[in-house]
Amino acid sequence: MDFNECPVEILQNADEFSLLLGAFCELHPESVLEIGSLFGGTLWYWMQNVAPGSLIVSIDKRVPEGHKWYENQDLGHRKLWYEWADAAKVNLISFEGASSDPLILGPIKRFIGSFDFLFIDADHREEGVRYDYNTYGPMVRKGGIIAFHDISRGDGSANYGVCHLWEELKSKYRTEERELDTTKQGIGILYVE
Repeated sequence: MDFNECPVEILQNADEFSLLLGAFCELHPESVLEIGSLFGGTLWYWMQNVAPGSLIVSIDKRVPEGHKWYENQDLGHRKLWYEWADAAKVNLISFEGASSDPLILGPIKRFIGSFDFLFIDADHREEGVRYDYNTYGPMVRKGGIIAFHDISRGDGSANYGVCHLWEELKSKYRTEERELDTTKQGIGILYVE
């Protein structure tokens, strides 16, 4: 995979993300939910690898104004992501805010309902990642995929919530993982059966 294709910075390790992108392409999803899009790098890859007419949904909480990532994230929210969706001929619905916001969860449950693929890469605290998995995970159809970024234990701080949940899930479900940089990242794939 050539990360130079993507028009924005992607924060995943390239070799780790290639595992996920391969599983994504084999799935041939028509409905995708991403929680935590930031600049939109992974969002761009989903758009490039689905059929025209597919649905891509992003839930993304903005960083505070003045944060070093604010301008790039703002550009995605205001303009870039919609341009990419138009070029890829996919339907993009972008929700701005926390995944726990009832104003976001309500419409997703009522109007969309189910997904083929879910990527969780937002709140890395244990309660946050558990909420996303417990709330949005059941919306993924049988045969679909739920994926997590930052499954590595790392330094035991920022990613601990993700790695703790991941350890539980991989003992109960069919999973696949790639952790090349065990200091901070890792990709985990859960196959919904």
